Parts: sequence; structure tokens; C-alpha cells
Amino acid sequence: MEFNKLRSKVIDHPVFVMQSRSNQIEKDTDWFFFSRWMFEELEIGKEDLIQKKAELDKELFSLKELKNGFYRIILVQLTELFKSMLILTLLIGFLYLKFSWKKKLVFIFSWLTFFLTFNHFNMLLGRVNLLFFLILLFPILKIQYSVLKSNFWNVSSIVLVGFLVVHTFNFLKEADGRKIINKEFYDLLSYTNSETPVFLEGFFEYNFLDQFNYTNLVPVLSYGWISRSSFQRKAYQKRGFNKQSDLEDYYILAFKLPGPLAFSDYMNKISPGFNKSKRFETTNLELMYFSKR
Repeated sequence: MEFNKLRSKVIDHPVFVMQSRSNQIEKDTDWFFFSRWMFEELEIGKEDLIQKKAELDKELFSLKELKNGFYRIILVQLTELFKSMLILTLLIGFLYLKFSWKKKLVFIFSWLTFFLTFNHFNMLLGRVNLLFFLILLFPILKIQYSVLKSNFWNVSSIVLVGFLVVHTFNFLKEADGRKIINKEFYDLLSYTNSETPVFLEGFFEYNFLDQFNYTNLVPVLSYGWISRSSFQRKAYQKRGFNKQSDLEDYYILAFKLPGPLAFSDYMNKISPGFNKSKRFETTNLELMYFSKR
């Protein structure tokens, strides 16, 4: 837990996140693999994380990082348009309330200043940004009933319902897509053998549609948050090995991406000698086999 707390202060640091996104971290270094959530057996300890955070903190007080703070907000909100629509609805609703514009502007300016300051020192996602604007619900919900019956609110309600209908179709489309991915996932697993572990890269657990438990084990191995934990060691031991560097062969199951995968390079860093010998693919996924034999 101590390592995990220090790890999060670096891997979620806004400067480190921007360095990773802009390919400023030198490839094949420990910090490159760390940025890809691969650090189970890297030589990065608690002291390294403390020192790295101190270095990153120094860069926060620069014009470049001030600009990056605004860039992160724009990037996140363009990625999560549904939450952006809700934020916009709250802002418009607040600005329409029947009290002085001076009070509105003072409140909005003060709250946005707090939000931007918090965003500058922390890596925020869309769900967190939305929480900051939910505070506008308090004055909106306390307005008089006569205001609620105005034409503005009628039009706003229609627009909001329209957005919800559009996103309902998006949700259904996403659900169908996950069913397709789930089928491809099991099709590729049929090419593996039960004695060789399968690792994931770029394929997240929320894609799983089946239920797994103690007797019906998850057919693949994760890393990241669970790394260096007793849970990870138990997962390895149930599959017949104690640590990644003990392996003689393994599979990688990943989405087909334009860029190269990093997990194979990470494995060769902690235990050199692996070579790719097999490859299977579907429309969206690919399965690769690596061995020292």
C-alpha cells in the first residue's frame, strides 16, 4: 500500500501524464514502462518515486504547465462529451437564475478559479470535472416554481431530452461492440494452452461480460494497480509460477493498434531472450506468443 500511494503520486502527476502523452519519456527506460503501468519487477523503489515526484513538482510552476492545465480540460471534455453537455446545461441554468449578474459573476469567477487551481495540481477526469459543477444544482433547485415554467426551461428540457436520446443510441452501440469484442476475445483464447499465462495490453477488464470467481478463474492476467501486491502473487501461484521473470513463454492479447506494444519489450528487459513465434488475429484483437525455447 505504501508503494501504491507513492506510485499514484507520480503516474497520476499532471506533468508526468503530459510527458507520457507527448512521448517525452525515453523509450526502453524504466520510467517509460512505468508510464505504461508495467512496473512489477522494475528497479523503481520508494525512494525513486519520492525523488521523481519532487522533480515533477518543480515543473508545475511554469507557463508551459499552466497552458497544459487548460489543454487537459479541453482534451478530457472533448473525449467525454456527455459530461460536457451536462456541465453546459448546469452553467446555462445557473446564469438564467433571477438574481443579480454581479453575484453570478463573482460566484462563477471564484469557483472557476478554485477549479482551475485544483486542476493545475491534479490530473482530473471528466467525472471529477462534473462533480465540481454539480454545486450549481443547489441554487438551481432552489429557484421559484414560476421560473421553472418559463419558455427557457421548456426549451432547455427538450434539448436535454434530445441529448439523452442520442446518447442512448450511443450506449446501445457500445453494448453491441462489447459483445463483438467478447466473442473475439474467447475465439483467440481457444488458441492458447492452459499452462501458459496470457497477459493483456490495452484491453481493460470492463470488456469482460462473463462472471469470474474463485473456481472460474479469469483466463488472463492483469498488471498496473495490482502489481507488487499479495493478490498478484496469489494469481501467479495459481497459474504455476512466482514472478514474471521466471516465465519461459507467455501470450499477449491486445487490441490491434497502430503503434508497437510495450509489454514484450518490458518482459525482455526483466528477463531477456523472448522471441515472437506465433500470431493470431480477429477484426479487432490480436494474440501473440513469445517464448525462449
